[in-house]
Formats: sequence, structure tokens, C-alpha cells
Amino acid sequence: MDHLRNSLPVCTLRDGTTHSRMILGGWQLSEWHSDARQWAETIEAYVRAGVDAIDCADIYTGVEETIGRALEHMTEAPRPRIHTKHVPDLDAIRRGKVTPETTRSLVRRSLERTKRKCLDLVQFHQWDYDADTYKTSIATLLSLRAEGLINGLGVTNCSTAFLRVLEDECGFIPLTTQNQYSIIDRRAETSLLPYAESRGIGLYAYGVVMGGLLSDRYLWVDRPEEPLENRSLRKYLRVLDDWGNWTMFQTLLKTLSDIGRKHNAWIAEIATAWTLGQPGTSAVIVWARHPRHAHRTVNTLGISLDHDDRRHIDEIYFTGTPLDGDCFELERHASRHRDIMKFNLNTPQ
Repeated sequence: MDHLRNSLPVCTLRDGTTHSRMILGGWQLSEWHSDARQWAETIEAYVRAGVDAIDCADIYTGVEETIGRALEHMTEAPRPRIHTKHVPDLDAIRRGKVTPETTRSLVRRSLERTKRKCLDLVQFHQWDYDADTYKTSIATLLSLRAEGLINGLGVTNCSTAFLRVLEDECGFIPLTTQNQYSIIDRRAETSLLPYAESRGIGLYAYGVVMGGLLSDRYLWVDRPEEPLENRSLRKYLRVLDDWGNWTMFQTLLKTLSDIGRKHNAWIAEIATAWTLGQPGTSAVIVWARHPRHAHRTVNTLGISLDHDDRRHIDEIYFTGTPLDGDCFELERHASRHRDIMKFNLNTPQ
């Protein structure tokens, strides 16, 4: 496994931490998405293929525990990094109920669930920027890092403006920022990526295949109709609708398929390679339901798109309407995107 792991491209974060440029994502593992029975095998397959970081969150129901149990029984060393998130409930934020004690309780719970003595990376998310509870959250997380319970601190679904607030008001520059970034959703390019680069903040890109929409499965088929398979599909179809229509999307998929034949790759692999190749992307977060996909997905790291590939993709992209605003602003404020979110999943036990 060490040989395979060392053969994968790695990113280097500001503090010198290195890990594979591909991170196994856990959102799809949460109980509102899929059956978790085979996920121990999937996790092990990706780790054996060289992916040495796994993404989860304290609000992904059952995910921290599943990852903790899966990794506990693995005999290979070193064990992969676990990147989790700290997401205070919106109700607690708005009632001013975010305290050092509640923050510590949630972090201790993540440690117990993942069966770790120190969390490799905790990514903070604030639902409501108008409430100043983020000051308490950041101060407490920094204290926990000083105590050795957290190694790295990042943010997730954070706008550029809020990154500046965290720096100006809290003196905090995160190690990483996890944001949505794909061929169709390029909001990160407007201001977040330049700011992140200026501060040495690594970008973890998620949504790179838009919940599976950017794949061979949706080429030359009718638009999916309600009821949809899962919440991811609902989320990314709305993103797609903001960019263009289903006919335009089919043209994009056909272009990606043509490029894929050139590289002996699937559409999803080309979409992932596009995001990996964008300046400022440290790593991409991918998900898979089946262990057999691990090596094929990891091979994406070896795909290098050339100028013509990117030009053909851009020609189709710019026939649509680029998404408005900064990262996660539509999801934070626009009702048709916001109603996908679940805001109160983290009451400490």
C-alpha cells in the first residue's frame, strides 16, 4: 500500500502537511443517501489504492462512526487522515447558544466517533454570518488545537468576505477551505481562489461531478424527474438550471465524452481532471459506492487535459450563464437552493 500511496500526486498545505490530491468524500455515506453496509470495503479499497485522506462531518449522520470503525480494523500503516467538520446548529447560532462548552462537546464527540486522539483537520462552518458566535467557535477551536486535540483548522462553504472577517476580527487564516467547484460552478474563481492563494489557503473542491450528473450515466437520456434519487441530485440539478438547460448540458456531456475517448477516460474522470488542473485547487473530494471503482477513480490523477481540451469545454460552458455571486451565497440566501440544506443536525448529546 505504501508504494501505491507514494505514487499518487500530493498537495502540500501551508503548515507542511502533505496528502493525496484525491480525498474520499463521506456525504453520500450519510443515512439519507445510501446503504452504508459496503462502505468499509469501499474505504479500504481507496486507502489501498493510495488515497490517504477521508472527508466527513459531525452533521453527516453516522459517517464519523462508520469511518472510525472501518479504519480501526485496518492493519496497514500509516492510517489515512480524517478531515471532519464542526457545524454549529443554526438555531444555536441565532439564539447565542454557541459556547466554549458546546464546541468542546462536539469536538470530543468527533474524537470518540472517529476513534482518534487528535483530529487531523477540523473545518468550521457558520450558517449565519450576521451572528457573531463565530468568534467563540474560532477561539475555542484554536484552544483545542493548542491542547493537541486538533491538528489543522480549515473552513467549509465559506465566502471570500467571511474569510476576510475571520482574518480581520479573529486573526484566523484557515489552513484550507472546502468549496463547490466544477466545470459548471466556477464561483470560486471570482474572488475566493485569488484570496486563498494570497494567504496560502488550500482549496478542497467538492461537487466536481455534480452529484454524478457529469457522468456517462446522463449522456443522451431525458432529464431526471421527481422523485429524485437523492438530495445531491436535487441540489446539483438546480445548479445546472441556473447555468443552462438540459439540451445545453447534453452538448457539454458529449464534448466531455469526446475528450474522454482521447484520454481513455469516462466523463466523470474528465470533469474531475478539469477541476484538479485548475490553478489553486489543492485536492478534489470524490465519492464512490463500490470498491471496484477505486483504482479507476484514482487513475484520474494521471489525466492531464491540454489546451484544446479546455478550450472545447469552455466553448460550451460560456454558452450558458455563469452562476452569480461568491461561493455558497446562492445556497445561503436563494430559497430554491437553500431548501436543500439541513440546518439543525448537531445538538450535542
